[in-house]
Amino acid sequence: MSKLIRMPSRRPRVNFRLLVISAIIIFSVFSLVRSVIHRRGGLIIRTIRAEPGVLELSRQLEVLAIRREQVFFAPGAGRATLLIKEGQRVPAGTTVVEIRDETGEQEIQPLLIEAREKVRRFDLEAMEALHHLDEAITELDIKLARTPKEKRKALQQEKQKLLEEKEKQSRANAQERKELMSRVEEYLAIWQGVVRHVNTPTAGVIRYEMDGLEGTLTPKTALQLSRSQVGELSPVRETRRSDELVKEGAPLFKLIDNYALFLLGYLEPGSMDYRVGQRVWFRLPGITQELPGRVEDLGPQGDLQGVLFRIERYLPAFDMLRQLRAEVVTARYQGTVLPRRVLRMRGQQVGVYVRTVDGPAFQSVDVLGEKDGLVCVDGLPRGTRVISGGLWLREGIRAPNRE
Repeated sequence: MSKLIRMPSRRPRVNFRLLVISAIIIFSVFSLVRSVIHRRGGLIIRTIRAEPGVLELSRQLEVLAIRREQVFFAPGAGRATLLIKEGQRVPAGTTVVEIRDETGEQEIQPLLIEAREKVRRFDLEAMEALHHLDEAITELDIKLARTPKEKRKALQQEKQKLLEEKEKQSRANAQERKELMSRVEEYLAIWQGVVRHVNTPTAGVIRYEMDGLEGTLTPKTALQLSRSQVGELSPVRETRRSDELVKEGAPLFKLIDNYALFLLGYLEPGSMDYRVGQRVWFRLPGITQELPGRVEDLGPQGDLQGVLFRIERYLPAFDMLRQLRAEVVTARYQGTVLPRRVLRMRGQQVGVYVRTVDGPAFQSVDVLGEKDGLVCVDGLPRGTRVISGGLWLREGIRAPNRE
């Protein structure tokens, strides 16, 4: 049997030179990367550039518009004539509506016209009679001037009689005219009941469109109503037009005090962060400018708590507002606006980490306000690079949450 010949196995030769070179390369790359990371303070760092900004604290509210307004009603039935233009501001004592009782007017008007005509005819006749007496007296004066003194006695006696007659006639005329005028005044008194005038007791803006809630929703009584009571209110709009027949007690117009608009809203007591007298600003739909105001009053706490605002500048567009959505701005903070997640605590100090040439550094800040995940801080120069995320490798620096 033939013997098997074993061949010696060869071990792979190790290239120590290649290993050394590879180790040197890896160490160099690691050192370079470590140096860069150490200089930068971390790996894949994200930053936010600090820029001046404004952070507003505001909320949207469904509100009811409330005005100081008074509705005036018809003192009697008749045909209404509107004497003032819609939306016009009038002084106190202005006649706004005239109401004529056409039936009564048809009855009294002929009598009044006849009584005035009698006065007119009497005045003409009385003036003519007195004129004739004056002419006669004037003729006697001329004769007296041409007549010798010894023959003037008869003429003077005649003149005296004419003067007495004129005086007597004047007294009689005055008495008769007084009686005629008393009849005219009697008819005029009746006419005052036929033609009624509705005047304004104070100054204000005239509006002929009403919704029936003017007496219910007032600045004094608004906070006495609960949210459910307000929801049950049903406006009934009515617009008065000129030359229409109205019944006694029908609404004619409303007089608006156009110096302030009030807004009534409701919040959960736990979210009520308003205080009486607090300054606020309003943004209203359709109004381009921002309007200043304040918190006028707060209602009693319940499921919902009422808050009454006052807008201190009145616009004509407010005359017919009732329900709207308003944005109420309570504060504005000027500083640097940042995401709240970049804030860090070091001991008792609040701050952020910023990138510098020497790596990340802690920078303390003053927090002015915050809203919806944003903060407004003071203490950061413009252009500062605020670290917002990344892998932090430098010892002693707490890494922020990654985005």
